[in-house]
Amino acid sequence: MFDGLNILIADDSAQILEMLSFIFESEGAHVSTAINGKEAIQKTRNDAYDVILMDIQMPICDGIEATRCIRQDGVLTPIIAVTAATDLEAQGFIAKGFTDYFLKPVDFERLNNKVTSCVQAFSQQAVV
Repeated sequence: MFDGLNILIADDSAQILEMLSFIFESEGAHVSTAINGKEAIQKTRNDAYDVILMDIQMPICDGIEATRCIRQDGVLTPIIAVTAATDLEAQGFIAKGFTDYFLKPVDFERLNNKVTSCVQAFSQQAVV
């Protein structure tokens, strides 16, 4: 399903990183992980990704600051905020550089649909 897709997952929870990595890799994706926003920024400077899943609350550098820096670097890759915030709060993340948001707890089927739609929309924009 995600054959060849290059995904960056940034989250300070080892359990979330392990679970999402396993799921996306079992679907054919190549997954890189970051345990904080600073590490995520560095990874986007070294590699290109098809989609980034960014936790909001992380130590050292949170997801909002990391996304701001990534966008300042000119990276247009879809970034999906993965958050425990309310739906209303999460809607505000779009104005902060995120492409979309996903509310925790993680349900893989819903996340799968979100990732697929963001990647497809980005691919269509790149073609135009």
